[in-house]
Amino acid sequence: MLGNIFKPPVQDDVASIKDLREEVLGFLDRLDYEYLYVPLGIGWHVDHILTYSIFEGQQADSRIRYYEDAPYCLLPATTRYRLNELGMRHPGSSDLSLAHAGQFESWWALSNTYRKTALMTKLSPWALRVSAIPAVSFYLYRLLSYHKHLGSLHAKSSQAVRWEPECVPIDDAVDRKIDAMECYESQFKAFFHDRIDCRNLLESYAERITGCRSGIERLWRVVPNV
Repeated sequence: MLGNIFKPPVQDDVASIKDLREEVLGFLDRLDYEYLYVPLGIGWHVDHILTYSIFEGQQADSRIRYYEDAPYCLLPATTRYRLNELGMRHPGSSDLSLAHAGQFESWWALSNTYRKTALMTKLSPWALRVSAIPAVSFYLYRLLSYHKHLGSLHAKSSQAVRWEPECVPIDDAVDRKIDAMECYESQFKAFFHDRIDCRNLLESYAERITGCRSGIERLWRVVPNV
């Protein structure tokens, strides 16, 4: 089932993380690299969450950069909820993608954006599309509730780390980014109506972060508190 993609790792997967971590880190020790890009896990795809989990405990490595998983980072509230889970507190900035909002407001913005995706608008017949919208909206509300709870648990922990963003301008490479996104054909067609739709969502995403409709990539790094 499609919904299983967004479920937490099963116990067998969790049990294998230690061995995977030793294998992956052992392999990386034999390489010379400047940066290592790791999924932040926005959208909660289980394979991305497992990949992130492999590098837990390695956050102090200054070479690690965590990237925001597209297309889910383009949806309102998802980045903020995921970073809350990881212990980030909201900075006092004009970044609307991280601005504090109540769960209902976050859910409303997320649902309204998701129902406009190609997956939802292309459902047929009409009756299926009409019935799917409240069902998916309810699912998204439960998803946010679950991850809000995890964020609350993390807030009570004593982990002392600070997440810092790094925005990289890619004005000259937006078309190449969209080319790369189109390589994931099934996902691209399920989310975007066309390249113009994809560009508009990328620009809206950048505007929430920087206030400008431009091309950016936002990466994150962990800086231990001192």
